[in-house]
Amino acid sequence: MPASTGGGMDDGDVMSHELPDHVVEAAKHRSHSAFAAIVDYYEPRLRATVFYVVQDEELSRDALQETFLRAYRALPRFRGDASLGTWLHRIAYTTSLEQLRVRRRRPETPLPADVDDAAVMVSDPGDDMALREIVSGAMAQLPPEQRLVLLLVDRDGYDYRTVAEIMGVSCGTVCSRLQRARGKLRLALAHEPQSTGFPFPTEEP
Repeated sequence: MPASTGGGMDDGDVMSHELPDHVVEAAKHRSHSAFAAIVDYYEPRLRATVFYVVQDEELSRDALQETFLRAYRALPRFRGDASLGTWLHRIAYTTSLEQLRVRRRRPETPLPADVDDAAVMVSDPGDDMALREIVSGAMAQLPPEQRLVLLLVDRDGYDYRTVAEIMGVSCGTVCSRLQRARGKLRLALAHEPQSTGFPFPTEEP
């Protein structure tokens, strides 16, 4: 992979089993069963994405519902310039930011149990709940953009180019946000006796 795109895998590697083209085409022509298949396939990743941005359970449910509503309306115009997954993540990201702007931010809440544990940290340092709470608290203090970069790169394995497309920024911006977010988390965990190691990659991209 070219060095300019940074670490991780490309979108095809992450979504190695994309939905068949005929499902997407049927959904574009308003097949409800085909769109339901898209929702079932992408909902877990998009749910994690919106929660990482808004850090609020109720708000994330609203953002996810709005994401799929916008996707349903816009799908007939989807041209396939990016993968369907990248397109949906872009909608989820912009929708989540809009939700934050129009509603008063509620107190941060812990990650709910139904968001899979991999969304809390990339490499699970064990079953130590105290450490999980430390990481979750540190994540909650990051700006939404930095939280999402960590999710997409360190947890989901997207490459910088794909994350840049999702977030509407340059690869350089993705890189700098990732470095800042990793640095803040590393600082938060540095003096914790429970920590057996930094849960995110430490090498420079």
